[in-house]
Amino acid sequence: MLGVLAAADVEFVEQPLAAGDLEGHAELRRHSTVPIVADESVHHRDDVPHLAEAFDAVNLKLAKLGGPLQALAALRTARALGMGVMLGCMIESSLGISAAVHLAGLADWVDLDGALLLAEDPFSGLAWTAGTVERPTGAGWGVVEVVQDTAGSPA
Repeated sequence: MLGVLAAADVEFVEQPLAAGDLEGHAELRRHSTVPIVADESVHHRDDVPHLAEAFDAVNLKLAKLGGPLQALAALRTARALGMGVMLGCMIESSLGISAAVHLAGLADWVDLDGALLLAEDPFSGLAWTAGTVERPTGAGWGVVEVVQDTAGSPA
């Protein structure tokens, strides 16, 4: 299917095989013109060097890596190894997404929509327009906690 995906101008394929199958991913990579991106194989910044032979890029998720400093270290390692970088997310509040937004300019691809999947986000301050999230300008990460009144409604 990689040839079909390449003909369709697919930008990349994310973790097509099981996380532990580095040999299989390396074999796919040898035969693909579509970049292969690690996702489930990335849990710690020290994982990145072990993935360089099997993947073209890594999907870095701050919630999995332990925060923005760990993600930045993983990003720098990936770049030193000639790898591409995607910033992704889990389903998380605007607080976590905001931290990742501050690193977005260093990535090749960005997928930071996790807060949009929440029924109620306990933070406000991020704005999405036409599929683009803007870097917040407030203090710290730029988001503020939504204060609930005693009935559970935003105050």
